[in-house]
Amino acid sequence: MMNKYLTYILNDPHPLSDSQKEAVLADSQYVRLIAGAGAGKTETLTRRILYLLFEKHFSPGSIVAFTFTEKAAASMKNRIFKRVLGLGAVEIYNTLGDMYIGTIHGFCNRILEEKFGYGSWEVLDENQEMALLINISDRIGLTNGRNTTDKASIFKQSLSVMYNDLLSRDEIEKQAPEFFASVRAYEAYLDRFHLLTFDRMITLALTHLQEHPDVTRSIRHLIVDEYQDINPAQEALIKTIGLNDIFVVGDPRQTIFQWRGSDEGCFQRFATFYPDVYDIVLPENRRSGKQIVTVANTLASHFRTGPYEPMTATRPDAGAVYRIDYPTAGDEAEGVADQILTLVNSGSCRYQDIGILLRSVNNSATPFIQALRRYHIPFILSGQVGLFKRQEILALAKIFCWLSPKGFFPASIKDRKNTVSGDLLLDSAIDDWFSVVSPVYTKEVVRKTLGYWKLAVLENKAYRNFTTAYYNLLSILGFHALSPDNAEDAVVMGNIASFGRVLADFESSHHYGGKTGDIAQFLRDLHWYLFLYAYWRYEESAGEQDSAVDAVRLSTVHQAKGLEWPVVFVPALIDGKFPSSRVGERKNWLIPRELFPALRYEGNTEAERQLFYVALTRARDLVCLSWYEEEGDSGMQPTQFIEDEIGREPVIPHPYTRPVPGVACQAPEPDAELHSFSAKDLILFQQCPYRYRLNKEWGFLPGLSPDLGFGNALHFCLGEISNLLKQGVPVEQAVDQSIESGFFLPYADRSRFLGMKRVAHQRLLSYATKRKEDLLRVYASEFRIEFPVRNGTIIGKIDVMLDSTEGIEIQDYKTSDEVIAPEAGAMQVKIYAYGLRLLGKPVSSAGVAYIEEARVDPVPVRDTEIDGVREIVEGLIDQIQEKRFPGKPGKQCGSCDYFQICRFR
Repeated sequence: MMNKYLTYILNDPHPLSDSQKEAVLADSQYVRLIAGAGAGKTETLTRRILYLLFEKHFSPGSIVAFTFTEKAAASMKNRIFKRVLGLGAVEIYNTLGDMYIGTIHGFCNRILEEKFGYGSWEVLDENQEMALLINISDRIGLTNGRNTTDKASIFKQSLSVMYNDLLSRDEIEKQAPEFFASVRAYEAYLDRFHLLTFDRMITLALTHLQEHPDVTRSIRHLIVDEYQDINPAQEALIKTIGLNDIFVVGDPRQTIFQWRGSDEGCFQRFATFYPDVYDIVLPENRRSGKQIVTVANTLASHFRTGPYEPMTATRPDAGAVYRIDYPTAGDEAEGVADQILTLVNSGSCRYQDIGILLRSVNNSATPFIQALRRYHIPFILSGQVGLFKRQEILALAKIFCWLSPKGFFPASIKDRKNTVSGDLLLDSAIDDWFSVVSPVYTKEVVRKTLGYWKLAVLENKAYRNFTTAYYNLLSILGFHALSPDNAEDAVVMGNIASFGRVLADFESSHHYGGKTGDIAQFLRDLHWYLFLYAYWRYEESAGEQDSAVDAVRLSTVHQAKGLEWPVVFVPALIDGKFPSSRVGERKNWLIPRELFPALRYEGNTEAERQLFYVALTRARDLVCLSWYEEEGDSGMQPTQFIEDEIGREPVIPHPYTRPVPGVACQAPEPDAELHSFSAKDLILFQQCPYRYRLNKEWGFLPGLSPDLGFGNALHFCLGEISNLLKQGVPVEQAVDQSIESGFFLPYADRSRFLGMKRVAHQRLLSYATKRKEDLLRVYASEFRIEFPVRNGTIIGKIDVMLDSTEGIEIQDYKTSDEVIAPEAGAMQVKIYAYGLRLLGKPVSSAGVAYIEEARVDPVPVRDTEIDGVREIVEGLIDQIQEKRFPGKPGKQCGSCDYFQICRFR
């Protein structure tokens, strides 16, 4: 007889299938689960974790689950938190924050930061790394390529191969000495400025963990989702930390990231690495209607890998798959837009229930963007080049290129080869802007004001940083008149925030070590960065509008992995576009091809077939496949995947002149998103909700400062000083050692750095001398904490926890009492005290430690105080989740990074 926990796990909110139950209850040490599209794997993994918690009595901290994206991690965490609370297990619920659920990169970053001394290092994403490589290409000896961007790109893809496939450095040095010299120069630069890249992060973590395996010895159960998409370096990392139970999940039919290093062979090799692997298959497809599943199975029968068990449709609904042949690409885009309006106006679905999936946004998106705009259909664009397909972004890029004397840029999103320059560039930019944004000022006023703005930028004295200049530009253009409550305006605001990221990536790459240089050269470099790199590579950062705006998603199939819609359009199914004519094209590598599996990175038709399979299986109720017969003077042929592999049945031919028959679309109830907030986030919201919205919801960034990182550096040094004092090192020597090893400011020039280093030494010596007894009582620094509150979690790091005769004492460091209001600092400490109480670690005393003044202000942490903070925190989270972001104009506006773009200024 099952106990109440097991009954709940297997049956709530709905009973699991037999194969799901088998996966949840599997007691084998090594389990490999083959889960097809729509098989309910997230639900299966959720219940597997519940089973481990309640039946196998694993502690949350002993479970690690790797997901492919942070969004997938948030979905899984949300379900686990809700179910544990539903079981009334308050003690387990309060400690769920100890369980790691997230990406492999996030895990490696945490391990490096907490265990191996990388606490002061910054992580570069792919665009930030490319901006850096473009900037330092000559310095590290890059020579292979047509231009600087090309050289950086070739080097980056070769470097990724070296890291991802764990190639022998000795062999590379021997066979590719020039490349290896550049690698060493680049890694030395990264080390000098405390920078981590995504690819290198994995190999660094792997190296450290192989040398210190005890660090992850507490992990008792490792779960890896999307195992078919890992690479050999990740495979080695999993072997290193998965010394106990390993449970992997994947579907080799959906391996679509080979070009980024994913090796589907890892899925097959799993059984060779581990003894007695227990294989389970989830054949059920709970997502799609029967016709959609049939079509997907027909396509899958042509896969060369496998064979795999066909999917079984479990929904009673038939669904539908239509094929529509259009005369031209323009007709196809117009037809899709018209179909969307018909479906929405008939009540079949909402805009957000529709996805348009393309093989390439760059090659196929333009006519759809234009048609959606003409029909006033709100849409979110995902995929490379997505950002610069937006008219408002084209306008902003033209204005920044106009700053450079010889700057030019494409005149329109239709034709990159047709460029415009000089005064025509500014006129074109203003026209583009006003085609999207309702005018606040006349074109004449904007043109004249932009002339003054350009002079201010060129003088290089008016603005603290380039971001400030950008926000001044937005003010001139009337950004503050956009309404976030309007769907189309909301998408525009998110795009404009994303363009700010483009500028910030470029600016930061030029300012490591405080480098400034000539403003004219800086602007010339920016022009080429926008034209040669950013135009091709930046995506829309959906941000707030991803979940809040009723908009169609126009996306690449790659970006759609893991998502679903009731209605999916897959257009431009042209031979040469899908599959791409560039599949299998030999790339320019800096590593001899015989040293690595080059063909895996260069793609093949089988990978394209799997990509098409992913596109089909994103749909719940309706799929519209389409192609067009003519493009210019050329005749087109439909993709072989439709014509030769799926065939005409069970796909339903449909005339392009009529709307498809209505389908009862069933949008699944979305899980309430589990948002994470830091204590600092909540304090920011409390001070001004609209400032929080601009920064945290939209992604507008504060500008660079040469002193950026000063506070974090002091915190890091204090942790080192505490450790040295406990080893008997004298105060002054401990301060000297910590400063030399831990003090770092990435954007300060040498003079500024040395000056701030002296200031830091003075403050730390004063603090360590006066507060030595406190530092000797520290038993934990940078203590990571995560705990549930309402429909969210609070995350953060407690600067120090101290031994106390009465229990636990916590302190939070502040550089000065001028940096943060005393009440805000006290609020942050109380939030941490509340979290520790939930975790069974009640705090007896607390304080805010001001480093400059070498004093600690006590913070009351009585039960009544902590209960009051809980109510405040819950109220703040409610307001954020209800999207209530009023402005709070006041004296704090003077120091706000976003004053110029604020609606409430």
